[in-house]
Amino acid sequence: MRWRRSLPSWSPLCKQAIKASRNIYPRVNMSNRTLKLLLFDNTLWDGAVADPDNQDDDTQALRALNDRLHKDERVSISLVPIGDGLTMARKR
Repeated sequence: MRWRRSLPSWSPLCKQAIKASRNIYPRVNMSNRTLKLLLFDNTLWDGAVADPDNQDDDTQALRALNDRLHKDERVSISLVPIGDGLTMARKR
C-alpha cells in the first residue's frame, strides 16, 4: 500500500475507483454463493462526505454509495476509519 500513499487525493486512479464503486454496486449479484464480502475504499474521502458544504461529484457519489450500502438489507456493513475509510459489506 506504500504506492497508494504517494498518490494525490485528486489522482485519476482514485476518481476511477469511486466511479466504479457507484456504478458497479447496484449490479452486484448478491445471490452468487461465492460472494461473501465486498470492500469499498475511500468511503470517508478525507472527511468530505460529512461536510454538507462539499457538493462535488465525487463526494456526492460516495455519499450515495454509503447510503445505498446502509439501506441494503442484503448486507451487514462496518465502516473502519482507517485512512480515508474502508467499508466492509458482508452478505447476510
